[in-house]
Amino acid sequence: MKDFNGGKLLEQADPELLKQLIHQLATKDPFIKRECLDFLQQKINLPPHVIPQVATEKMWALWEELVADLSELDEYGGGSDDTVDQVSDWLSQIEELLKEHDISKEERMTFLEELLPFIQSGNAGMDDALHDAAYAACKDHEDWEYLAESFEKIGGDWLVRQAMKIYRKIGEQEKYLKLRAKKMIYGRDYYDLVTFYSERGDKNRALALAQDGMIKGEGCMEELREFMANHFSESGNRSEFLKIQFMQATDSLYLASYEKFKKECSPAEWQEYEPQILKILEKTSSTVQLKIRMFRQEYEQALHLLQKIGYPSHSWDASSILQEATGLETKFPKQILEFYQQGLGSFAVNAKRKVYIEQARVALKIRHLLINVMNQPEKWKAMLQEMKFLNKRRKSFFEEFSKIIPDWNIAE
Repeated sequence: MKDFNGGKLLEQADPELLKQLIHQLATKDPFIKRECLDFLQQKINLPPHVIPQVATEKMWALWEELVADLSELDEYGGGSDDTVDQVSDWLSQIEELLKEHDISKEERMTFLEELLPFIQSGNAGMDDALHDAAYAACKDHEDWEYLAESFEKIGGDWLVRQAMKIYRKIGEQEKYLKLRAKKMIYGRDYYDLVTFYSERGDKNRALALAQDGMIKGEGCMEELREFMANHFSESGNRSEFLKIQFMQATDSLYLASYEKFKKECSPAEWQEYEPQILKILEKTSSTVQLKIRMFRQEYEQALHLLQKIGYPSHSWDASSILQEATGLETKFPKQILEFYQQGLGSFAVNAKRKVYIEQARVALKIRHLLINVMNQPEKWKAMLQEMKFLNKRRKSFFEEFSKIIPDWNIAE
């Protein structure tokens, strides 16, 4: 298709006719409309009172461009990454226009009405972008109250929580408390109400609610426990402070929470709590146990756990487990060699390149262990020769190993 060349025609057209042409094209296609607006805005110094009008037109042009794709995403529960990214970008541009320009209340509320059905459906996979655009459309108390009431009317746990946040933000205490009273289940529910009263200086009521939440709350207790721990610390109740910190550490025991709690304790306090933590440790995952046993320098127990876990070729925490194995190389070289050899598997069968790459990485660990730790370079050399011999017809195997193993291409 040839490029448009209407120079002669454009020269013959008077300004009024060109205005009609641009208006006609822009009316039919929101993309052209937006391109025209961007072009003209860059070329013309607009009076301040006109800028919001232009921003409004750009906002609606963007909305016209995206709404068909958004509707399709909503209908089918998502779509291609390209479509999702494009719609997200358009919504982000609308959000910026709403934030940066004094778009009229009428236009903002009309836009909000367009958004709410998609927020209610929640099927487009665009929740964050839709919510950000909705929040950007709200400028005053009335706007925020309307949005909160809309969320409340739509219902659902997430939107009701957002409504409560908005009511708190704009000082609608009665509406917030009414919604809050309907849902007091989780620790975070109690913590939300605790902070409400705490921010208003009602410390006694906040503390009473926190204590009640410690008994009745289900799950998501971290923030509530932290509130109580701070209270006991400030009041000098060391015993209760440590009880809360122990609960915090062992609710989901990891090395970080273990270390943090140990630092909180004096030697005498740690002596009291350590047996309790070790009992809980026995019930955690092998990976967590491995990390904590290594931290405690209980190397034989760590080795036993490592052998129980086996070489982690595909698990999400593989790198962490292998890091602990590295820490045991000098203490148990033979056992760690056997551990690495599990990861090597059979290197005499056809496989995909990604398998060869993983095998080469394991072989590199074995090379380091044999040469630098066990001082057995001859054993490594023999292994190297065997790998080459068994895979001499596998070109991709040789290519991937040569990229990772330093002495792979050294002549025998």
